[in-house]
Amino acid sequence: MLLNKEQSGFTTIEIIVVVVIIGIVYAASWGWRGSLVNIRVKQAAFKLAADIRCAQSYALASQNRTRVVFDVLNDSYSLSQENSGGGWTALSEPGGGGTYTVNFRGSEYSGTDIVSLSLGTVNNALVFDKRGVPYGQNSATGYNATLASQGLINLNEGVNITIQPQTGRVDKLY
Repeated sequence: MLLNKEQSGFTTIEIIVVVVIIGIVYAASWGWRGSLVNIRVKQAAFKLAADIRCAQSYALASQNRTRVVFDVLNDSYSLSQENSGGGWTALSEPGGGGTYTVNFRGSEYSGTDIVSLSLGTVNNALVFDKRGVPYGQNSATGYNATLASQGLINLNEGVNITIQPQTGRVDKLY
């Protein structure tokens, strides 16, 4: 006659199944982290492209030059418009917010980096004249350069924004 002893503890198979499940959950969560950054960068590209189009619209509507000034080191940009004295005045956010400045650090676009700019021979501002034609500008010196070829803004994650010469058409490339 066999006595049935009560067993306590886990079998090796049960432990292996639990470890495999933990590994799968960990791997899935790691993949989502990378996807989240990619989603944020694409949202930032959408916002930047919309703001560039907005700057062009401001220039056409007001018949004043409007520019987007990029700060690559701080991953931010701001919009301003030329005033009657020849200087530049910061634009306000639509809806009555503060100055029209977007900082990708510490915002819903966290993880987005402005990697590089190619806006003619100068690399920190994109200006639209009163006809909406784009050109590059050095915001410190005021030097302007016509966009002879398409302007290019490189973000991380392989996301690029292009600005066509003459028309100012903006495209996002993922």
